[in-house]
Parts: sequence; structure tokens; C-alpha cells
Amino acid sequence: MSSKILQETSLRYFLEVVRCGSIAEASLKLNVASSAISRKIAHLESNLNVLLFERKTHGMKPTSAGEILAAYALKLQLESDRVFNEINALKGLSKGSIKIACSTGFSLDFLPSIIAKFQSYYPDVQVFLHADSGKNVIKQLKDGTADIGVTFNHVSQSDISVLYSVNAPIYCFVTPQHELANRKSITLPLLETVRLALPPCGIVLRDVFDVRCSHQGGVIKPIFTSNTISSIVSYVLAGGVTLSSELVLKSYLSQNIIKAIPLQDNILNNALSIEVCKLSGRILPDVVRVFLEYLYDELAVPETRID
Repeated sequence: MSSKILQETSLRYFLEVVRCGSIAEASLKLNVASSAISRKIAHLESNLNVLLFERKTHGMKPTSAGEILAAYALKLQLESDRVFNEINALKGLSKGSIKIACSTGFSLDFLPSIIAKFQSYYPDVQVFLHADSGKNVIKQLKDGTADIGVTFNHVSQSDISVLYSVNAPIYCFVTPQHELANRKSITLPLLETVRLALPPCGIVLRDVFDVRCSHQGGVIKPIFTSNTISSIVSYVLAGGVTLSSELVLKSYLSQNIIKAIPLQDNILNNALSIEVCKLSGRILPDVVRVFLEYLYDELAVPETRID
């Protein structure tokens, strides 16, 4: 049984075309023939007596009427999912699913360990974790493909609610054998002398670091750049240096595989926050609410919780 039985097929097809930007891609996602999707959309347009899409050479863009219908279709889908999960909740939390979108750093260790802990108590709950840029995490919340998002600072938006926020100081990470390992703190100029690995521009941590360096009158360029945290960690284990939040590399620290050394820079120490978000107005299923309690416990700063 799926929550999709509670949804009107034409609206479901329509919403997927809005998300994908083309009938062909929606066809692949839904595993439904393109012709069937086209007929459903034509049927909607006929019944409403309005064009829902601008047909372009490389895709389809919703018209003003299409955007209004998309907002309604998304609300209907989310409400259907909630009702379906609440019916399952009558049986306890033995069933259900959780869809999480997160910034890539949280997918290496932090969230998988929390998910494993949660599923040791609720083994039949399915969890879907999708790692992406912070911008795309917010997009997934908006289009309903994620229940909750875990990301670093996002630009404030009226349709996104921050459920929980905690400061995430930036640390310097090295192996215990590294020449910097016994230092009590690291200055920014010192980072110019080491094999520094960082994520690419456009990632929040890299952007706040670059801005801070420019305010200090210089630029510190990494000699290794990667968009995957696993590659950066491997580089550190081979003798490199990186910057990150402690929570991102929590298990590596607990096993003494790497060391975290504070940065001697108060501005960078307060530049990042970890935020747990959802779409404003969305009522989360009980199973997601229970998972959030596990997540809040790991973040471990209850005074920053936002009700």
C-alpha cells in the first residue's frame, strides 16, 4: 500500500513534470509512458480551460496558473503523506518512512550513525538520505521530496521553518602524527604553509572562510579541492589539513583517527550554524518527530531548540 492511492493521478503526474521540468524526465521518474503523462496534463488543461505550462525547446515551465496548481498539488500530496503515516502510526512506529535532505558533510558519518541508532529501535522504518548542496536541500523541502533538511546556515526564507539551530565552530583537522597536532590553536596565516584541503566555492564553509581571509587582507588557496567529504578525509589521513565542524567528523575524533585544533579566530568560530529545517506549515508525521528527538540529542544543545 502506498500513500499515492490518496492522490489524484493527474495532479501527481503534473507535479512531477513541474519538479523535473520536462515530460521525458518525469516519465523516467514515474516509470510511466510520456504519452500517458501528456494526456493527463492535456486533460487538466482542458478541464481548467487554461494553459498550465509554457512549452519550450528544452523543457516545460509552469505558467502563473500552473504555479498556483503546483502549490495546491504539493499541499495535497503532503497532506496525503501525513494521513497515510498517521494511519500507520496507529500500529505503532513499526512502519513508515523518513526522507532527509542534508548538506554533503553530514552524510559521511553524523547522520548515518544517528539513523542506525534510530533503526535499532524501529527496524522497519525506511530512511532515505539524500546529500546535496545547501541550496538544493532547501529546494527539496520546498518541492516536498524531503521531510526535513539538515544543513549549515541557509538564507532566511519565509516558507522554510528552522526547527533547531546550534553554533558550529570551525576547527582545523589533522592526524595525531601531523606536525600541527600538538598545537593548542591555529592561526589563519599558518594555514598558508600546510597542505590545505577544502570544499569548492559555493559551499558555506568555504565561502565564509574565503570572506574572512579577504577581510584579513589576503587569500588562502587550498592545494586540494573536492566536493566530497570522504575524499577530503582521505587526504587528511594522508597528511593533509582541512577545516570543518566537529560534528561532521565525530566518529573519527572519538576513535582518535584525527584531531581537532581550534582556530584562533573568533569570527570564524561563530560563522557557522547547523540548522534542522522543514517546509513552513507542514505537519510532520509522528515517525519523523520521533527521529528528530534522536537528532536533537546528538546535537546536544537543547537551549537552541526552536519551538
